[in-house]
Amino acid sequence: MAVSRILSQARALFCADCGVAGRVPTGERLGQTLKTCASTARLGRATREEKNRVKDLKRELARKDRAMAKTAALLVLRKKASAIWGVRSSPVSQDQIVRGTV
Repeated sequence: MAVSRILSQARALFCADCGVAGRVPTGERLGQTLKTCASTARLGRATREEKNRVKDLKRELARKDRAMAKTAALLVLRKKASAIWGVRSSPVSQDQIVRGTV
């Protein structure tokens, strides 16, 4: 009798963790509940992984956006400097501007 009471309490705690508290399924319904709980856990992991992936992609996009803004600013400054002081005797390549080795 004590064993069945312990099993019943364990089942109730498990079902509470799965979100079906208040009604403790038995038999076939318990099997369905276990499958549902397992699929919910897999879905939670997948959702968490997708959130992390989206966060990483946003971070990468922000980094690339900053790099493109910096490059655009350098090109504008180069054009303005060229207009003010004239063309340089030794041309600067685009790569040197982007790397900042001018």
